[in-house]
Parts: sequence; structure tokens; C-alpha cells
Amino acid sequence: MRKKICRFTMLILVIGIVLSACGDRSQSDTGQEYHEKGLIISGGEKGKDWAYENSRILLIMGDQITIRGIAEADLKIECTDASQLTISDLKQGENQMYILAYEDFTLNLMGNSELASIKGLESMTIRGAEKDAQLLLHDHVSGEILNIDQANVTAARFSANKDINLTGASVITAKRMSGQTKEPSIARIWAMGKITINLKPGGSLQVEDTKDILALSAEENLILGENNKILMPQNGEIIKDFLEGAAIYDLQDEDATDVLIRNTAEEK
Repeated sequence: MRKKICRFTMLILVIGIVLSACGDRSQSDTGQEYHEKGLIISGGEKGKDWAYENSRILLIMGDQITIRGIAEADLKIECTDASQLTISDLKQGENQMYILAYEDFTLNLMGNSELASIKGLESMTIRGAEKDAQLLLHDHVSGEILNIDQANVTAARFSANKDINLTGASVITAKRMSGQTKEPSIARIWAMGKITINLKPGGSLQVEDTKDILALSAEENLILGENNKILMPQNGEIIKDFLEGAAIYDLQDEDATDVLIRNTAEEK
């Protein structure tokens, strides 16, 4: 009897050691969930699909990862080999959280997320994965090509080395933010290529309190899709201008700099 009790005790100890070695993880509808540094990471295997390079850098290598939670410290999420990532109610809290993508990349939005900035070294697509998904960026979002589709995104600056494409019933807001620097950021939407605004009913683009005469500007062209109307500035129109000898397309009026463009067709 004593031998059986000893064996049972040893078995319990071994199980405890194994569970401790596996870290804090649980099971969800999408598979294993890992709880680390205030974040909940699911949809992939630790060490294979994602890993912490150090306490401030989280590497994403798999395409099925979802991250949610509130960061406990400053964190850069580097998407090295991944082509997409889903964030769901992901917040930086009192810290600074950044996303950097190395390849053509899609960021899927669920819930209400808040970060510092997002940068794509190649094309960056931000897509709403569910209705009313929202993303607040305290600084900027940028990419070689920047696409925003069916998403509610607010940031100080939107920029692209080539084109910006705004589609679906997206709600795009550029406004000055505080907290990143001592001075509020300049609100601006700018592309070195074209900006195409082809929003569906319910979609809008707004640049507010910009303090920038080039609130919405593109070097190659600024294109409005069907029913996408300029509501602000009043009597505003797209013109070809010249800045230091270089051609630029922007919205101008006598004195207004704030911009509002909306698809004025009725939602079905």
C-alpha cells in the first residue's frame, strides 16, 4: 500500500513539473491560448509560429495568429515571415505598442484596438474582419502601398511611398494626437503615388484640425469614386498644384484646411 501511495505521489509531481514547463496556456475554440506579458496569443504554436525575441520584441512567423489583451510594457510586434495577423481588442495601455511587417501584409481587425503605430515595408492592408471593428493609432500608419478596406481607423498620419487605396464602408479619420511627442502631430493623408478614395455608402474620410495646408495630397493623382463627394472644405476641389517645382494634387479652398469626403448614396 505504501509503495502505491509513493508511486501516485511521484506521478503527481511529474505532471506538475510538465505543466509548469509548458507555461501559462489554456484551450479555446481556436486551439491553444498562451497568456504572456498581458497578452493572449492564439492560433499558433509557441516557438514555431511566434516567439519573444526579448521582453520588448514579439516575432510573428505564422499566418493564423490572433492577439488580444493589454500590454504590460512597451512592445514591438515584428511580423517577419507572416502575411497576416488578427488583433482583437488589443491595447497598449500606458505603454507604446508598434507593429512592423516585413512582407506584403494584411492586418485583420476585430473589436476595438489601440496602438502607437503600424508600418509595412511592403504593401500594408488593414481590413475589418467584423462590423464596427475600430483601430486607434496615436501616431501613424504607413506602407509602400497602403490599403484600408471596411475598417474604422483613426491616426495622426496616413502615408505611402506609392499608392493609398481606401475602399468599402471604411471610416478614415486623421487628426492631431498628443502623447507621442511634446507637440501635437500634424494630421495628414499623403502618398507619393495616387490616392484613390472609392468608399461605399457609410464610408467617409476626414482630416480634422490639421494645421497643414496639404491635409490630403498625392504626387500622381487624387481620385474620387462614384458618389464620393467633397463636403469640406466648402467649394473645395481637387487641383494640380506645384510645391517647390514638383507637381502635387490636393484639395484647396480659400481658407479651409479641414477635409470631409463621404459617399453620399443611401446605405442599403
